[in-house]
Amino acid sequence: AKVRLLACRLEKAVNHGGLVRLAECYRLEHVFFEKERDEAVDLSGMKGAHEWQPNEFGDLIDELKRLRKNGWTIYGLTLAQNSIGIQSCDWKFPCAIVVGEERLGVRDDILALCHHTVAIPLWGITTSLNVGQAAAIAVNSAVQQYSRETFFEPARETSRQLLRKFR
Repeated sequence: AKVRLLACRLEKAVNHGGLVRLAECYRLEHVFFEKERDEAVDLSGMKGAHEWQPNEFGDLIDELKRLRKNGWTIYGLTLAQNSIGIQSCDWKFPCAIVVGEERLGVRDDILALCHHTVAIPLWGITTSLNVGQAAAIAVNSAVQQYSRETFFEPARETSRQLLRKFR
């Protein structure tokens, strides 16, 4: 899919592997991680996805500027005053979804490089989701729209059959 996942410093390296696995499950083009302050990397949650899913660590601001220059639409996944509800988002492709630290969300310097901010309405009292859960909801929303707009099918036949039942 013409969708990429980018992550600010997560402050919990345990999330790295889960985000790579999520990206592989949805056939995203690439995962980009901002380097952690302590250089920690934990890809243990990948469960084999490392064989197929491109990912790298680097300077997130430089990567966002490069993507913008190349015509990518950047979405910051964070609760902000100007955020639109994810259920109303009209994704433009190619797109990159930026996720932030669980406690603080996407930083202002990163949001300044985003074209749009999207948020996930929560029905309970808790104020946030785990970064992997939030990323999964956003990626699913974007890939669902992408698959309606272009020929893009799951790699596995069982998933293709499941989708055909509901289209």
